[in-house]
Amino acid sequence: MTKAKSMIYPAVCAALMSAFMLGGCGTARTHNPPAIIESGETNRTVITEESHETAEPAETIEAGSPESDASPESAEHAESAETTGPEDPAGIPASAKVDFDGLQALNPDIYAWIEIPGTVISYPVVQADGDNTYYLKRAYDRSYSAAGAIFTEDYNSKDFTDKNTVIYGHYMKDGTLFSGLHKFIDAEFFSEHRYVYIHTPDGILSYKIFAVYPYDTRHLLMSFDYSNPYVFGRVFEAVFGIRDINACIAGDVTLDSENDRVLTLSTCLYGEPSERLLLQAVLTE
Repeated sequence: MTKAKSMIYPAVCAALMSAFMLGGCGTARTHNPPAIIESGETNRTVITEESHETAEPAETIEAGSPESDASPESAEHAESAETTGPEDPAGIPASAKVDFDGLQALNPDIYAWIEIPGTVISYPVVQADGDNTYYLKRAYDRSYSAAGAIFTEDYNSKDFTDKNTVIYGHYMKDGTLFSGLHKFIDAEFFSEHRYVYIHTPDGILSYKIFAVYPYDTRHLLMSFDYSNPYVFGRVFEAVFGIRDINACIAGDVTLDSENDRVLTLSTCLYGEPSERLLLQAVLTE
C-alpha cells in the first residue's frame, strides 16, 4: 500500500473550496474524458455497460414495493449498520467487526464488506464464479432481488491488489445500495466525507476519495489496461482535468502510476440513462 501524496491544484470554484481545496466542483459541464488506450479483446464472460443499463431498476423500484424488500437485511452480520465511523484513515468505522464466517456460510461468494461513513452504504461485496451477470438480480444470499447486490466482476481479484478494482451497485429510488454515491456531487458533503472502508477477513482497507463524476457507458476494465503505468497515468490525468456540474475532484491527492491502487464505485446517474456516476478513491496506509 502506498500513501496518497499531497499536491495542491489550481482553484476552479473558490466559493466551493474547503480547507483541503477542491480541484473542481459544480463548474460548467464539459465532455467526459476520451478513451485514451483501448485494450485487446477477451473471451471471458463480462457485464457490458449496456447490460447494466437494461437491468437497472432505478426508475421502477420504489421504497416499500415488494421488489424493494427482496434483499434480506445485511446489518445482522455487522456490529452496526450505521455508517458513522470517523473520517480519519487511522480510525475504525462503526461496523468494524464483520462476521465473515457467518456471511460465507450463507454464501461463499461474499468476500468483503464496503462501508462509506455518512451514507447508508454498508453492504457485503460478492463475486460470482464464471458469471458476471449473476448478481444483477440476486441479493447477496443468492435469493432473487430486482435490486441485485453490490458486486465485482472476475476481471478483478478478490484481494484488492489490482490497480483498479471496480465495484458495481444499482441506484435505487429508496436510497439504498449505491444511491448514496449521488451525495458526493454536493461539494460540502464531498469535502466532509473522504473515506471508503473495505473490510476483508484479513483487515480493513482505507481509501481516500478523490473524485466523483459522470461517465459514459464504457466498460472500464475492458477499455483500459490499468496495470500499464502509462495508461494508468493518462487515464487519471484526464480524471483530474474533469470540469462538470455533477463532478467534484479533490485537489489534495495525486496518484503514483507505479504503486497506487484505486477503488472505483459505479452506479447509474439519476436522470441520465446513458451515463454512469463513478466515485474513485485511492488506497492509503
